[in-house]
Amino acid sequence: MYSKGDFIVHFTKGVCRVEDICMPDIDKGSDKRFYRLRVQGSASADIYSPIDGKGITVRPLMSACEAGDLISHMPSIAPVCVASEKMRKEAYRKLLSEPYPANLVSIIKTVYERAREKEKNRKKLAAFESEISSRAKELLYTEIGIALGIPTDGVEEYIVRKIDG
Repeated sequence: MYSKGDFIVHFTKGVCRVEDICMPDIDKGSDKRFYRLRVQGSASADIYSPIDGKGITVRPLMSACEAGDLISHMPSIAPVCVASEKMRKEAYRKLLSEPYPANLVSIIKTVYERAREKEKNRKKLAAFESEISSRAKELLYTEIGIALGIPTDGVEEYIVRKIDG
């Protein structure tokens, strides 16, 4: 069970802070308890996630040590290897729906490589790939930023410095 003030990762919304543990009116007549979560980096309203975890999944935020390990292993994380655009789109969606930060790295690497290749051939990257990459970066950089105590907008530069040494 998480406590008020904890950061957790909501599988569809990203990094959230537990603002409260309560029994909101959304499930009238029930004594079911929920986390009231504030999505980080978003001005959207709070969301509610059942404490029992049924239906909506959350996981603990990675630790600073785990973030450091992930960064050091980024060069060895394979990009997504799917030939057709339709299959690639589905693969990206599947990877985004799973709770593994390495999946986000894989998506980001794939889109980066594809963008460079498209640029060489004077072609444009598909809009869905740019959007998926932006979402993957938002999710990953927010979590790493909070875990390491650095601003989200400085995470990419931090990663590049660590990898390039």
